Amino acid sequence: MTTTQHTVVGRVNFSADDIFKLIEAKPFLSCSDSELEQLFWTMHPRFRFFKTVPQNCVFLDIGANNGGLHFWREWGAPKRSDITMYGVDLQHGEHAGHYAGWESFNLDERQPSFPGVKFDAFYATHLIEHLANLDQFLAYMESASAPGARVFFEWPAPRTKDFPSSALLRERGFDIQTYNFFDDYTHVDTYSLDAIGPKLEQYGFHVTEIGEIDIGQVAVECIARGRASNNLTFRQLGLWCATGWSNYVSARRQS
Repeated sequence: MTTTQHTVVGRVNFSADDIFKLIEAKPFLSCSDSELEQLFWTMHPRFRFFKTVPQNCVFLDIGANNGGLHFWREWGAPKRSDITMYGVDLQHGEHAGHYAGWESFNLDERQPSFPGVKFDAFYATHLIEHLANLDQFLAYMESASAPGARVFFEWPAPRTKDFPSSALLRERGFDIQTYNFFDDYTHVDTYSLDAIGPKLEQYGFHVTEIGEIDIGQVAVECIARGRASNNLTFRQLGLWCATGWSNYVSARRQS
């Protein structure tokens, strides 16, 4: 196997005191909430991945939740109505009808079927930390991928195991669902940036971009407005993306 070089970015350390200061941030940027939301997602690796998949992409949304990702085909530029989406989740999602196919099951018990379908893109955000057997999942992706298929994973960084708990943040007036890794009892384990790249390479996926998600002042603005207007989504995503809570990787199937 060819050894691949790629750049790892991020790894800025945040102390508990740094985090407690961040949650006290005040609104600063001159834009509306809707403009802030659009700016946030335009800068986020998830959105970049989705909007830049190949033309007529057959796209597997793994851990699809309610299926709301389908809205991104029409939200924001460019429009991507050419993307054919398939979904997998524990439950049948509210928006599953907008997907070409949907399967509901536990990925630790079996893998997707979708007979005859080869995927041009695999998208899994906050999924791999819930899996007991990552290798089994990667082997499925290898078998179900079309030539040149792209992959996007997002997951909690290992240091989130040492971050303040959501209960502690709540005591300080900042209510979010998950901040310390163990706030979510369904989490199994996480992976360092140094570990996930070689793991993907082992299954034939060449890493093209890897690092921590840091959206800087835009994320801090989300924290501030989320607290001021009681917007849980702004609070949650803002704090995650101001403190490098999530790692991400983009990769591409080698020919």
